[in-house]
Amino acid sequence: MRQVGLIIFLIVWFWNFTYSQNQCNCDIYKTQFLELETLLEKKNYENFDAIIKSLKTDNLSCKQRVLGFLVEENIIRNEPEKADSILGLLFETITKTTCQEVLAVYNYEKGYLELKKNSFDNATTFLIKAKESASKLGDTLLQAKAISRLAFSFNKLRQPEKAVEYDNLGIKLLANYKNQTQLVQFYSNINGHFGVWYDITADKKYLDSIKKYVPISISLARKLNANTRISQAFSVLAGILWIEKDYHKSLTLCDSSLSYLDPTKHFKSCAAIYQKYCDNYIELKKYDVALKYANLYLEMNTKEDDILLIATSYERLYEVHKMMGKTDIALSFYERTVKIRDSIRTREVTETVNDIEQKYQKSENEKEINKLNYEKETLNQQKEIDKLQIRSLIGIIAAVILLLVVIVFFYRQSVIKNQLNTIEIEQRLNRARMNPHFFFNALASLQNLSLSDSKKDLVPGFISKFSKIMRQSLESTFNELDTIENEISFLTDYLELQKLRSENRFQYEFELDDAIETNELLIPGMILQPFIENSIEHGFKNISHEGFINIRFDIKDKSLQITITDNGQGIKDHEKHKTYPSRATQIIKDRLFLLNKTYKSNANFVLTTLQNDTGIKVEINLPVIYKT
Repeated sequence: MRQVGLIIFLIVWFWNFTYSQNQCNCDIYKTQFLELETLLEKKNYENFDAIIKSLKTDNLSCKQRVLGFLVEENIIRNEPEKADSILGLLFETITKTTCQEVLAVYNYEKGYLELKKNSFDNATTFLIKAKESASKLGDTLLQAKAISRLAFSFNKLRQPEKAVEYDNLGIKLLANYKNQTQLVQFYSNINGHFGVWYDITADKKYLDSIKKYVPISISLARKLNANTRISQAFSVLAGILWIEKDYHKSLTLCDSSLSYLDPTKHFKSCAAIYQKYCDNYIELKKYDVALKYANLYLEMNTKEDDILLIATSYERLYEVHKMMGKTDIALSFYERTVKIRDSIRTREVTETVNDIEQKYQKSENEKEINKLNYEKETLNQQKEIDKLQIRSLIGIIAAVILLLVVIVFFYRQSVIKNQLNTIEIEQRLNRARMNPHFFFNALASLQNLSLSDSKKDLVPGFISKFSKIMRQSLESTFNELDTIENEISFLTDYLELQKLRSENRFQYEFELDDAIETNELLIPGMILQPFIENSIEHGFKNISHEGFINIRFDIKDKSLQITITDNGQGIKDHEKHKTYPSRATQIIKDRLFLLNKTYKSNANFVLTTLQNDTGIKVEINLPVIYKT
């Protein structure tokens, strides 16, 4: 009945959207929305649904935000098909408003849903857009949530270093934010991401990093009475002590972790602790006690109804019985483990082959069931109505629905096209972000030259170079890639102009591998300019010697390597300890991420300080792309 009620509730709201005004804020429900965030965090769905039903308004933006909350509720409840259906309704309403707030919410919920579908590349694309939009709007909470999901996505992609980078970005963002619930989540997540980093590298420095963050997690969680977060922190420490072979202390921390949980509710968390109990007692060779916790581990995973964790439970029971010398029982659990894992592999293959067909059939069946239930309720309420009138009414409804479907289809195509254009424009603007101070200073220098009798002959050359730079900067917004030849020409004009401004206080040179065809090989336009500008504006600032920049192009290991070296003052001490990326660096990283996604490459850059802080070296690795 809840499903039927929810569908009817959404249909009524969707119908009212047609008559709603185009309003972009929903301050009247600001308090309720914050409460809904907290209830979702606690998974208190009963009170969540009660608040949702109490919200009544004709404000379109308010209704769109409610749809966003309903999407997130169904994602958390592991009902992705319902979430997808409601997200479709939210998408349809975007055509009726120009509100950037709504688009940011849509991108976040779409990215979150793609995470649940294990489509991490798509999720990352939508979440990056949500993060950038939320940043522009000043929506700190939405920005933090998008950053948190991005960290989760990169962790699943086995890129824990990227995940930790986003965790630190979120911690920095929320340092002074009133609602600390999301901050606790960042501290909890970063511990897990450092754990994955340790699993990949076996470097114990990442365990030390976890030990650094866990006390902060516990302190914050206690202030918020977040018992599950406290339990999680103790559980993480117990795992580290197991790795360090301090089994007795690990068991003590397991006791502390379990004391904050309710075994009748927190099945998954309790299961993780019982597994640690079991592992510790195995190492202590107390197999009878280990068997007790292995059975509890199975019991919790059975209640959680997670088939993969149940297989892991059977595997643990197999190990314990084998060590106890009970080979027959051990063999039976081993066979159960193999049977489940084989069935999972078979199911994954089947789902891969039939995924599209199954989704379509489920969607159609659900629509048919909802339609039949609705018609049944309508007939029960309208027993006194003549059969002819009922058939006429159904015919009118069917015609209206058909008309709405046709209108929605064409609107959807139009909106998708507009969104793609918007994304392309945003990317062009990102690529065109040459430092505006450069243009201002260049014009000021031009003014000084024109007023000096001894230097006025330099003005025509100055204007020529400045116009070329302006033209190249504008043209690069329409071309993602450009030839090395054009890029060197642009950089030469840029460097010459900077030399004029600085009265030749630095020199430069370009070096190219003989194998490079400069008029055929392509690179992202203006990708090098921010690094060179940094050398001039910061590296050569306050130095007593003549500056020098070397830009070298090489083909190595089937990739294009570009090395930029200067002899400036290097990175100052206070800059070395920054735990967050600069905006220019983040834009370059996002550009390289999209380039990697398009060309399935591994483009990246590494910035290092030369010995004794005598300069900076930037190594940029790009795929080899030729003109077609």
